[in-house]
Amino acid sequence: MKLIALDQNAISVLASPPNAIWREILGLLRAGVRSGALLCPTPTETITESVHLDRGRRERIERLCAEFSQGYFFRFPWETIALEALAKIRPGIDTFPLWIPPRINRTSESQNQASSCAIWKDSAGFENAVNPLTPEELRFTRGSEFSKELPASHLGYLSAVEWLRLVRGHLNKLRNGQMLGDEQFIIQQICGTLIELRVTDKEITGLLRSIQRGQWMEIPILSCWFALDGLFLYDQLFRGRRFQYNDEWDKFRAGEAFHCAHCFITDRGMATALRRLALPNPGYFDVFSVTETKGIVAYLKAANGS
Repeated sequence: MKLIALDQNAISVLASPPNAIWREILGLLRAGVRSGALLCPTPTETITESVHLDRGRRERIERLCAEFSQGYFFRFPWETIALEALAKIRPGIDTFPLWIPPRINRTSESQNQASSCAIWKDSAGFENAVNPLTPEELRFTRGSEFSKELPASHLGYLSAVEWLRLVRGHLNKLRNGQMLGDEQFIIQQICGTLIELRVTDKEITGLLRSIQRGQWMEIPILSCWFALDGLFLYDQLFRGRRFQYNDEWDKFRAGEAFHCAHCFITDRGMATALRRLALPNPGYFDVFSVTETKGIVAYLKAANGS
């Protein structure tokens, strides 16, 4: 069985296929899921990104996700990271990256509208926070020699070092029984998952040592995140790119796909970014832009054995 990761662009097009080739792709996915050759787990980010859609579109996406996923979701990224990290020091940890939620709550239209308003309200503050430099301030970096001295790979490494430093700080607080702040949501959730897994003080010491030995950098979802962080920052500094609110969701989804999926169908920008990264390919990971429909059809036909 091959796992196919569909980003918001792909599932939205499939929910209302605009032409014959997308109807063919929809049919190939359906045939593959029914035969057991394919499975398309639902990314948790899809639920968040569908909130602002009108009820008809949202329900079409939800029905298609339910059909293609057979009820399976990708784990939350912090759960995947916590399980993979703990498995390096505790034998017998189940790192299976998918799960079936016990139930999915149905929300009213007024609740969806309130959530949508909150997301869009947060988006402006988020974009201002992650784009601290104005276009005028960034102008001097473009056309400079800095881009040669700070390649994207180096920026990604610096991002990894800083993030892992924060993880170590939180793990030390956890071991010492100190209160964890909420300024680092993902790290806080990783620690929360470790608590649910009944991590011991001795194991926290092991986790700290595994960070020092670079073993966390071997976790595929993290290696993908860090590389994308470096690439996005490079493009911001030297190509005038601005971070957008959904960049974090896109990064999470790409990391999940790289971690365990065989194929990722995404937007053109993310497909290009993943190819630019030249990450160590596990030997089975393919990425397609939604514009590469002929390639998607060929891949799905091969996966279905047709």
